[in-house]
Amino acid sequence: MGFLDHIRERRTPSPRRWHRSAIGNEMMPATTSTGIATVGQEGLLRETVVSAPGDTIVAVATPHGEGAIAVVRVSGPDVSTIIRRVIRWVGTRKLVSRRVALAWVIDANTGEKIDQVMAVYMAGPSTYTGEPTLEIMCHGGLASTEAVLSAVISAGARPANRGEFTLRAFLSGRIDLTQAEAVLDAVRAPTRAGVEVAVDHLAGSLARAIGLIRDNLIAVDAELEATFDFSDDDVPSIDRTVLRARVDALRQQVDALVRSARAGRIRRHGWRVAIVGSPNAGKSSLFNALLDRPRAIVTDEPGTTRDTLEETLDLDGMAVILTDTAGWPVDALRELGIVERIGVDRSHDVVKGADAVIHVVDGSDWSGVGFDTHRGLISSLASGATQVVAITKADLGADPALRAHMTTYLGSTVAVSAMTGEGIDTLRRTLGELALEATKTGGGSSPASSVVVTNPRHIALLARTSGALGRAVEGITAGLPDDIVATDLREALRTLGEVTGQTVTEDVLSQIFSTFCIGK
Repeated sequence: MGFLDHIRERRTPSPRRWHRSAIGNEMMPATTSTGIATVGQEGLLRETVVSAPGDTIVAVATPHGEGAIAVVRVSGPDVSTIIRRVIRWVGTRKLVSRRVALAWVIDANTGEKIDQVMAVYMAGPSTYTGEPTLEIMCHGGLASTEAVLSAVISAGARPANRGEFTLRAFLSGRIDLTQAEAVLDAVRAPTRAGVEVAVDHLAGSLARAIGLIRDNLIAVDAELEATFDFSDDDVPSIDRTVLRARVDALRQQVDALVRSARAGRIRRHGWRVAIVGSPNAGKSSLFNALLDRPRAIVTDEPGTTRDTLEETLDLDGMAVILTDTAGWPVDALRELGIVERIGVDRSHDVVKGADAVIHVVDGSDWSGVGFDTHRGLISSLASGATQVVAITKADLGADPALRAHMTTYLGSTVAVSAMTGEGIDTLRRTLGELALEATKTGGGSSPASSVVVTNPRHIALLARTSGALGRAVEGITAGLPDDIVATDLREALRTLGEVTGQTVTEDVLSQIFSTFCIGK
């Protein structure tokens, strides 16, 4: 039976949406008009949600395969019992929390020694899951790891589901949902930049930014709802001009988070760079030179590259995804063959999705034909992309007319030679600086202005929050009744709560944690 199945089985009838109160981090039903749990609701789901899984779980926390050591992680109320059954400490009989000690893992039924290990017991609730925890560091062979795992299961634990340790950490209030998702982001981040964002979220930066917005929104909504909930108690009406300004300010903070998504996507997945230009301009040679290995086929024959090639370059911890493309015809009127047309179309598609474009120009034989046409095409396909001109074959000497033309070009221009390596480091450095610049947010004084959002779920929910706040601003401007405006404010509160997990459904939790690995 899965973890959420235990919750469903034992939970008393209540709404299927949960809310984490500010008091004791309890999960409780969101039943008030604003979606804010009251003090009287505290603890309603303490047993049914936080303590519902009475079983103890176990999993191997290290990657599958052979290694120096493997870590077997155990969490749950029966950890002490399991320790008494399968752990025999060497040199001590006293169980001390948070002290790593040498021990034997034994078969609980036969007493046979299975493996010599290092083990550490951690008493709850100050553990990752909030429960008593045992971590066993055994020899990393497949057979020894499986034997230790089987011994713990035989002693009363059950195999953990995907992400169940982190799910328990979330449900016990140790972390919020953005921090839980950051755990997976940190594991999957391909570069240092991605790890930095994940660690920033794990430290609570996104949760704090959203929490501040949500707290201010709760205050606004409470004041607004008081005008019609207590209309007979001489509650003063709220100044609509002030109300509009406050709601619009919160909307702008949410929009700042949404706008950071591009920077977040680049940090998480990389900065996409398309290499384009005329046939035989030196695109593939430049591609190989930047990678410092012969990835693309290079010949003197124009049109060698017919398809796209993609590789990732790590520049100071930033993933720069380079794509070599088929050459663009200089003569726009020339009829293309089928294969050439497909290659050109694919290169156009690459440019459309690019964050930057390297426009490759043959510096040794430049006629100017096609350059401005290609430059205009780049601008039309990727209007927001950064443009860099790479003047290739610098070792053969650059045409004076080309240099004169480049003085009018507003983008970065670098002379390079794939043959001698001239300018390649300069181009790499230029790309790294431009990629870093693309990851910066707009700045500002609010916490939201310095946070980068990377998770598609968060981005979608924040966009919905912005939409709800925008409708509230329009309603206030149009003079709609307070209760209508309050409906949009409550919707914004709900979607903000879904980001951090303060209001969340079982289906969402299942979807998120099913993407985790077992043991995390």
